[in-house]
Amino acid sequence: MRASTLLRFGPAALLAAMLVPAQAQPGFQANDPNTFVNAAQAALNDMSQGKAEDIWKEASAEMKKIDKRAAFVKNSAERYKDVGPAQQRVWVAINRLVMPQPAKDAKGLQPPAGQYVNVTFLSQFANNRSGFERVTYFLDPDGQWRVMGFALR
Repeated sequence: MRASTLLRFGPAALLAAMLVPAQAQPGFQANDPNTFVNAAQAALNDMSQGKAEDIWKEASAEMKKIDKRAAFVKNSAERYKDVGPAQQRVWVAINRLVMPQPAKDAKGLQPPAGQYVNVTFLSQFANNRSGFERVTYFLDPDGQWRVMGFALR
C-alpha cells in the first residue's frame, strides 16, 4: 500500500472509540471519513457479537458472489473464537482505493472493479490480546457503500 493512498490522522485524533450498539448495517452514502469509522465500528461490534448473518444480509452483492452466507458466518465465528469480543477499538487508518477492471488474462480471484474504502482499527480483546481489525466497503452501483469484507490480524 502506498503512503499516498493512506489518510493518516494525528495522535490527538486517535481517541479510544466507545462501542456503538450493535445493529445491522444497511448501505449508506458518505464522503466524510467519520461516517465510515462509525459504520465500521458498528459492523465490527455486530461481527464480534456473533451477528455475522445480519452483516451478510446487508452486504454488497459483490461480496455475496465471493463469500456465501454459510461460509461467511462460520469464518466470522472462528475469527473471534480465540480473542473474544473487543473491549476497545481505536481507528488508525482509512484508505480509499479505486480498482481497475481486472486484466482479461488475470489468474485467480480478482477484486471487482470499483471504489473501496478500508477502515482499520487497533483493537483490545476480552482475553487481553490485541490486533488489527479491518472493514472494507464497496461503492455499489446504486451509490450506497456496503460491507465488502472483514479481516482480523
